[in-house]
Amino acid sequence: MDKALSRLESSGEVRRVRQGVYYYPKVNATWNFEVPPSPIKVVEAIARAKGAQILPSGPMAANQLGLSMQVPMKMVYLTDMSSRKESACGVEIVFKHVSSSKLSGAGHLSGTIFSALEYLGKTESRSEGVVTQIAKLLGEKEARRLKKEVRVRPQWMQEVVMKIVNKSKGKTIECIYKKKQGGHQ
Repeated sequence: MDKALSRLESSGEVRRVRQGVYYYPKVNATWNFEVPPSPIKVVEAIARAKGAQILPSGPMAANQLGLSMQVPMKMVYLTDMSSRKESACGVEIVFKHVSSSKLSGAGHLSGTIFSALEYLGKTESRSEGVVTQIAKLLGEKEARRLKKEVRVRPQWMQEVVMKIVNKSKGKTIECIYKKKQGGHQ
């Protein structure tokens, strides 16, 4: 396997990000330059290679969910592997070891939501804007997962999640109603 990857790298078919992590180079047709891989994809590949769970830190999660316009300078991920700093594609990536209870929902939208809510705190998480924004992102499957996984979270977060789930149900019903209503005309 290593020899095959080494040959592919020598021929230019793949590029090495770090040991064990490679990508297929893509060229921007307009500007004719190589586009580096997404740092998020690199982080996911590192986690897969290590067999680790990862979850974006609170500030990153809030930004990814559209709850904050602030873009964190460093990509910080909570993980069950040992803490470390790495650099990939010109971006500093920090892996911060946390207990497994902090990683519930890792790899799913629910984990990102929990991370963002914890970062925002009790007061800001309860705001109508936060509840509405997260509810817009939820599908039925993720709403069920969120409702199930919140049981191990603090009481205030359980209350916020129930508001989010209830608001997302209203969105689903409204969409179905509009489709049915439009079909009868």
